[in-house]
Amino acid sequence: MSAIDDFMTEYGEALQEAARLGPIAEHEEHMRKVVLAEVAAEIGGAVAQAENRARASERYAMQLAKLLLARTAAEKAKARVTHMAARLDVWRSKVSTERERMKHVQ
Repeated sequence: MSAIDDFMTEYGEALQEAARLGPIAEHEEHMRKVVLAEVAAEIGGAVAQAENRARASERYAMQLAKLLLARTAAEKAKARVTHMAARLDVWRSKVSTERERMKHVQ
């Protein structure tokens, strides 16, 4: 396999990983809202006050930690894809430049 074939395989895997991790982060964000609502309902009383107290709960803090981990993983995966796309663009540009140079040498 050539270097570009290896790179394209790696790029495809990076895209798949980003596609896998994005929905996990979205799910954890949804669960953050669910946990907030559930804890606030358990506390009862005025909604704003119950939500403020719910945000201080251990259960909500644990959900925030899960959300942070999921978002971090998803953002790292997206950054890797962006970096690889930029590398691919640079490679294409180099190949194009070399091709043009070779036209003028002949």
